[in-house]
Amino acid sequence: MFIRRGGRPEEEIEEVLITEGSLVFIKPGWAHAYKTIEEGYAIEFSPTSYDIISRDKVVDHVVE
Repeated sequence: MFIRRGGRPEEEIEEVLITEGSLVFIKPGWAHAYKTIEEGYAIEFSPTSYDIISRDKVVDHVVE
């Protein structure tokens, strides 16, 4: 997983190795991306709804 405080391109991107069955907590406002070594999946959930059109307009490229 790659993670950085969202909207701060000057900050270093942290790489975190996660393994099968890991549970990861990501604070609101943190940009993150997953890159799998093998085929797999992740489930993301939040106590608030995500609305890309009306509210969540921050785009942050953590990985190319």
